[in-house]
Amino acid sequence: MWRSKDHRSAGLWWSLLSSGGGHGKLLNPPRPVGKENDQQVFHHYLLQLILIWAAMRDFLVFSALASSSSSSPSSPFTAGAACRLLLWLGLVVNRWVICRGPLELPDSIGQLIHLRLLYVADTNIIALPKSLTKLYNLQTLRIKNCNLLKELPKDLSNLINLRHIYIDHKFINGTPKDIGQLISLQTLPFFTVNPDAGCSLEELGHLNQLSRELDIYNLEHVRDNVEAKSANLAKNAKIYKLGFHWGVDVYRAWDGYNNDEEVLEGLQPHQNLKSLTIEGYKGKKFPSWMLTGRDARDGLSLFDNLIEITLITCNKCEEVPTLGHLPRLKVLEINEMDNVRCIGTKFYSDGNNRNALFPTLRRLKLSSMINLVKWKNAKELTTATCEVFPCLEELIIKICHLLTSAPCHFPSLNKLEISYICSNAFENISSKLTTLTSLFIEGVSELGCLPEQLLQNNTSLMSLEISHCRELESISRHQDVWAFCTSLRSLHLWHCSKLSYIPDGLHKLISLHKLTVGNCYNLSCFPSIHGVMPLLRRLEISDCLNLISFPDLRGFSSLSEFEISNCRELRTFPNIEGFASLRKLVISLCGIEVLSIGLKSCTSLHYFKISSCPNLISIPDLRGFSSLTQLEILDCPKLRTFPSIEGAASLRELVMSLCDVEVLSIGLKSCTSLQMLRIQECQNLKRISEGLPESLKTLKIGSFCEMLEAFPSLISSTSIQHSVEDLYLNGWAKLNSLPDQFQRFTALKDLSISNFDGMEALPEWLGKLSSLQKLSLLRCQKLMYLPTAQAMRRLTYLRICSCPILEARCAEGSDTAERYNIAHIPTIIIGFIDTYNRFH
Repeated sequence: MWRSKDHRSAGLWWSLLSSGGGHGKLLNPPRPVGKENDQQVFHHYLLQLILIWAAMRDFLVFSALASSSSSSPSSPFTAGAACRLLLWLGLVVNRWVICRGPLELPDSIGQLIHLRLLYVADTNIIALPKSLTKLYNLQTLRIKNCNLLKELPKDLSNLINLRHIYIDHKFINGTPKDIGQLISLQTLPFFTVNPDAGCSLEELGHLNQLSRELDIYNLEHVRDNVEAKSANLAKNAKIYKLGFHWGVDVYRAWDGYNNDEEVLEGLQPHQNLKSLTIEGYKGKKFPSWMLTGRDARDGLSLFDNLIEITLITCNKCEEVPTLGHLPRLKVLEINEMDNVRCIGTKFYSDGNNRNALFPTLRRLKLSSMINLVKWKNAKELTTATCEVFPCLEELIIKICHLLTSAPCHFPSLNKLEISYICSNAFENISSKLTTLTSLFIEGVSELGCLPEQLLQNNTSLMSLEISHCRELESISRHQDVWAFCTSLRSLHLWHCSKLSYIPDGLHKLISLHKLTVGNCYNLSCFPSIHGVMPLLRRLEISDCLNLISFPDLRGFSSLSEFEISNCRELRTFPNIEGFASLRKLVISLCGIEVLSIGLKSCTSLHYFKISSCPNLISIPDLRGFSSLTQLEILDCPKLRTFPSIEGAASLRELVMSLCDVEVLSIGLKSCTSLQMLRIQECQNLKRISEGLPESLKTLKIGSFCEMLEAFPSLISSTSIQHSVEDLYLNGWAKLNSLPDQFQRFTALKDLSISNFDGMEALPEWLGKLSSLQKLSLLRCQKLMYLPTAQAMRRLTYLRICSCPILEARCAEGSDTAERYNIAHIPTIIIGFIDTYNRFH
């Protein structure tokens, strides 16, 4: 590989790249670089040349490099340089350009006159260059995840060959003016009406080739029915998904006037339409083409092909439109129609005799209908041969607080979600259900227990979740209710504060995989289990503050996750003997004193955490737990001895904090995979009487007995001196120096020192830490002196926080040795992160 001898060669190289291929000097050459960086600069450009030449003749990718230099503001290689290099190489015939990463498109991109596709993604650009409007052969413009980009170039209409625009509406403020001149345009995700910017609906009328999806925003700015008709949507057979969106207009809200009805009347779509969304419409009634479903010109049904309808925030409409006759409608969502008080018979039919109403509907959602009181059935409209909702599989009703009555005939319903309605409406809906597989109930008022026949009639139920039903006292009055739920795979009970009883016999749920009970404050005992639950994988009990007993769980051979938390009255931990498949065990905020001896049989355990158990005095040994990878024991102030972990060859992380241990001897040396060890705030710990494994990479220790005047000798083994890369030392008030034992940690890269309140100066031996790059000093009240610049010559990062004396001595402009000694460090942070000062 070629090596440059001085920075003159790099300057020549840069001159070549920035010459612009005879177009004049486009960039000033960078400052001369040092010999240490010269080779890196050359390799950087050589890599770009290889990438460009290796690319196909009609394909080019600009991407942010993975190296740190590529993201640096001072990096000489930018998207502009890449584009100039492209021109210098004569590759102006490129047809595809893809730009990814934090790049800026240069003006010179306008010289790629044969470009057909431009794809810009995941960039921080705030504007596209004006020269982009000179790419007269451009056919596809795709922009994705450019959150700072607010508008498209104003003269986009110059791109007469443009066929496809792909861009997300939520970031772009408007549509470029005169877009109607792009008569070849086939893809336009959205159009924003703005007469002041030359964006009237008449522009859409010229785009006869538009297809697929189109959302039209700011329809409140449309003048009248004539302008709405000028969009010519009725003749566009290629658009299959339409969205009509009205925004918030303070003047319309103030004077109460709007022309929404005549505008929507004029926006009649083509009969091929498959999806329709209407949002923010302020008319009192829907247009005639929607109510009758007939095109007056040829008698054809406008909605014969319609599959999906969504109505959102049509606040002034007092009735929902007649939709039951639509032959292909599969999805219907009605949200936030505040004036609708009753869904009556008009919802189902236009009066003509039919064999089925809503014959193909699969999903129905009613949401935030705050004044809806009645939802009538279609009895008077049906005959013996006419069915209603024959194919409905999913019904969602949310936040309809006043709803008291609803239909009950849903012969194919699989999924029912009920949130914040009256119990009477829920009982009506569920009274005749027999095909449920999923039931979600949330916030149903006055619900004391589930309807008596609900679980008995739905034996295929696989998922049951009950949440925030504050009046619920029991799941069912039937004593043997679980016998009907043999298909149930998931059972969740959340925030049912009055729930005091769960029926016994959970072992009859032979298909149950997951059981969760949380925030049921009145629950004092868990139901008895008289057999085996062979498929149970996860059991979670949380925030049952009055739970005092738990049944014997022996025999749950398939359980893989068990979590129990914030059950403060629970004194005895259940016997978990035989949990051969248990991989995760979490115990927190419980009153237990002793863990069951059955823990020894859980040899497949991977993750074990026990925290905030103030009464816990012992944990069984974990010898031979060869699968254990993470162990955390936190805030158990009565725990005087840690369990032995000898033979835990897979253990990677070990955390011990806020315990009463004095001596640590648990077999750490045998944990040959251990990479992170944290021992903090064990204020009686005097020593670690064993060696540590050579695999250790991160060590966090400190905050021990405050009576000690020196950091105790915790490390009796020298094996980790060449392995630990991250060291966090947490001191206390009496400590006045760093422990000398750490000066031989030659692999150390990151050192954090906190709470050494008595220490005034850092030792000069920090210079012996030949790999040290990052130094953090936190909450050292008396610290005022740093080592010499020579000792800190390798540092690339320094943070000083809550060290008031040292912060003042290192502040920019201070005439101190400390300020001089850190001047070479590239990144310096002084103070809190949100108010830091960074300087060189």
